[in-house]
Amino acid sequence: IPCPFKRFSSEFIGIEQAKYYGITGVSKAAKTKLGDFMFLYTPFFYAFRNRDKVRLKIKYFSLEISEDEKYKQFICHLLFVCSKGKISISPRELNSTSSENPLTQEILDVMNSEEYLEYYRFFEENIEIISHIRNPTGIHSYMKKYAKDNGEWTYKEIDWQNEDGSYSKKKVKDHYIPKDPDEYVICIIDHISLISTESENNRPMNLHESIVKLSSKYLIELRNDFRYIPVVIQQQAMASEGVENIKLGKLKPSVADLGDCKLTARDMNCLLGIFSPMKHDLHSYLGYSIDNFLDNIRFVEIIISREGGGG
Repeated sequence: IPCPFKRFSSEFIGIEQAKYYGITGVSKAAKTKLGDFMFLYTPFFYAFRNRDKVRLKIKYFSLEISEDEKYKQFICHLLFVCSKGKISISPRELNSTSSENPLTQEILDVMNSEEYLEYYRFFEENIEIISHIRNPTGIHSYMKKYAKDNGEWTYKEIDWQNEDGSYSKKKVKDHYIPKDPDEYVICIIDHISLISTESENNRPMNLHESIVKLSSKYLIELRNDFRYIPVVIQQQAMASEGVENIKLGKLKPSVADLGDCKLTARDMNCLLGIFSPMKHDLHSYLGYSIDNFLDNIRFVEIIISREGGGG
C-alpha cells in the first residue's frame, strides 16, 4: 500500500505485510492524526479503489477515543477528500453542537448520497473500531481468533526427545496459510501506554512489563506467524519536553525518550517521529518560517528502520 507522501516515498515505500510500525511524538504533536492518515485512511481509499489488487482488514484498538468519535472523524475526512477540500468541518460541527451554526442541509444531502453510502458500507465491512478491549492478552486473543477464522496452520512431524531419553514423532505447527494472501490485516493500538495492566503467574504486572508483553511477545507473533501489520502509537516521555532537553536542543522525538517503555523500538521494523516546532516556540526550522506556518506544519522523520533510511 503506497506511501501517501510523494517526496517521502523514496525512503518510506509504504505499508508492507509482516512489518511492525510505530509513531511517536510529544503530547498533542498530532501522532494520532498522522497514524490515522498513513495507516487508516490511506489504506482505506487504496483498498476501496483497488479491490482487484488488495483486500483490507483494520482492527483499530482505540484506547483514547470512543468508537463513535472515531467514526465521526472518518466522516469528516471523507467529506474533505471527496469534495476535494471544499467541505472542511470538524467532528464538533458534524454534531451540529451550535444552534447558531447547525450542519447545512447541503452537507446532509451530500452525506446521504449513494456515493457516500458506498464508502460507509466499505468502511463498516472492513474496519473495526474496538474500545472495549484494553489488555494485552485480550488484544492478542482477538487478533488470533481472526487468524483462526481466516486461515489455517500446516503441520510437520519432528523427532521429539522424551523425558526418559527416548525419541518419538511429534506433530508441530509449520506455517500459517491465510485464505486470502492479498489481505492486509492492520492492527492499530492508540496509544500503547493506555493499555490495562494484567497479571502473570499470580503476580501483578506494572505498565512497563505489560507493554513489553504486548509488544515483544504478542505483536511480534502477529507479525511473524500471520504476516499481520502491527501499528503502535507511543508518546514521548514527559521529561523530553523539560528544560534540560530544550537547553541541549534535544527537541525531536527519539528512542531514548519513548514513554513508559523504550523496548518497543527493538521490536519495530520502522519507527516514525512527528515534530511540531511551534510547540517549542521555534521561529524557524529547517528553512521553514514557523512564524508563518504557526501550528499548521509538522516534520516527520524515520527514527529507526531495519531497512535503512533512519534519520
